Amino acid sequence: MCIVYISDIVEYRLANEQLIKRVKVEESELRGIKVEKIIYNDHLNRTHTVIQFYKAHETANVKFHNIGTDIGLVLDDKRFSALNSSIDYLKNNGGILIFLDTKVISHEQAKEFGVGAQILKDLGIKNINLLTTNIDTEFIGLAGFGLDVISKVEIT
Repeated sequence: MCIVYISDIVEYRLANEQLIKRVKVEESELRGIKVEKIIYNDHLNRTHTVIQFYKAHETANVKFHNIGTDIGLVLDDKRFSALNSSIDYLKNNGGILIFLDTKVISHEQAKEFGVGAQILKDLGIKNINLLTTNIDTEFIGLAGFGLDVISKVEIT
């Protein structure tokens, strides 16, 4: 009987499959500060955007945001507030805001593909201070990408 662990699958995919490609880097401005905007395309031809506040380091504050409709964001007070709070936090403390295009696939599939993890790896990030609205959520499989969630920062 062969037992396969999720971390083994993730390690295999990391070593053998490149799901993302960096296609553009440009300077931009967000709420009065200069940021770097980095555009990635993935294997399904979806576009993901990274907003980098200040310089990236091996340990970084990270917020993932799944792209939805504008109206969906504006009508969801909790989600809208969390995004604004995250931007304020990153503006003051530095870090990475990753907009994942999950309109074509489910949130679960995006996790399975590891697109966000591969983006972080490409940026040279190994240790994550994760900005989240739910600090009880576990992130299984990130270790296979060489990533470690060292803390969770609750954003409301």
